Amino acid sequence: MVGLVVTVERVSLAKITQIYEGTNQVQRIVMARQLLKGLA
Repeated sequence: MVGLVVTVERVSLAKITQIYEGTNQVQRIVMARQLLKGLA
């Protein structure tokens, strides 16, 4: 039972990390677009 809990925690942490990295990528794209608009 303890092993199952640890596995679930690992999966959720991996998911959270994945979502966080995805958010960072979106923010970078948005910032890049704004910078390009400013330069154009």
